[in-house]
Amino acid sequence: MQPLIKIPCILVAMVGLHITVTPPHPPPTEEEKAASTGLEVVIKRRSGATIVRTICWGTALAEVAVILANYAPSLPISRALLSTLTSTYDSMDRIHPSPLFFVGCFLTAFGGFIRYNCYKALGSMFTFEMSIRKDHALVTSGPYSIVRHPGYTGVLITLTGMLLMHGAEVDDGFVLRLTV
Repeated sequence: MQPLIKIPCILVAMVGLHITVTPPHPPPTEEEKAASTGLEVVIKRRSGATIVRTICWGTALAEVAVILANYAPSLPISRALLSTLTSTYDSMDRIHPSPLFFVGCFLTAFGGFIRYNCYKALGSMFTFEMSIRKDHALVTSGPYSIVRHPGYTGVLITLTGMLLMHGAEVDDGFVLRLTV
């Protein structure tokens, strides 16, 4: 299978990841915040989501650039990209998509879809921080009619998908050859 098929898959998966780690609303006010446990203090830091988004989008765009550069290797920009982002020009031989890659892409996008539906179902009540908002109500529609905390399920599915996507490449040896 051609490596070009990876480009739309990577981009769709990245949209899923982006939705998953992007807070849909501003943080709650001090009055609305609930007491946090030790682990929640670490998890709720918004800078962590920004770091994850930046690293993941950066590596995704680098992979897309390597794939595209391989199709016009004689261009100066392609040579520069390939020499910077890979250790050998034959790295493209190992970047063909595997079934594990496709499963990972699907799971990453599906996790983002779940999170998006959670954001929609809870509206302004969905925050990354524990809070009790004014007019707080128990939501039992949408994904909340199936699972009590579907947002966490969405995160776990997204992260599993990302691991499978990149695990497929580590298994193929491509990531281990990157110079970045």
